[in-house]
Amino acid sequence: MWVRQSQDRATLPRADAKEVEGSLPALLREAADSFLELATAHIKLSNLELVADLEARTRQIAYQLAVCAAGLVGYGLLMVALSLAIASFMRLDLAFALVGSLHLVAAGIAAWILSRRPPHALQIERVLKSVGTSITVVTDAVLASNGDSNAKN
Repeated sequence: MWVRQSQDRATLPRADAKEVEGSLPALLREAADSFLELATAHIKLSNLELVADLEARTRQIAYQLAVCAAGLVGYGLLMVALSLAIASFMRLDLAFALVGSLHLVAAGIAAWILSRRPPHALQIERVLKSVGTSITVVTDAVLASNGDSNAKN
């Protein structure tokens, strides 16, 4: 059972005041406390990384939207000019229909290509992998120290 000692650190409750410094129960308690501190630090770090990534991505999306809006206005005016240029060869309504139809076909092809792309890996996957590595390192260290203490006995 875990007991909260402070806001930042949770530890195992002291079951017995008779624990001798360097004994196996004391070492296991210390290893569990260290592991808990490590896990807490990983969680705090991952939260900070995710917030920073979110802020950077939001800023990037805002810039991209501003550029897209300006580009869309220019593109729209260019397509109107193209339709008016084609209108010298055919009726104006057919020229606009032709330009619009070509854009619908191009958008359909682009949507099909984008739907076949694999999704990007999330940032949290990297964080979870890092936590898993830390758990493995701590577990191996505890097992190795347990083996050393058994060899001494």
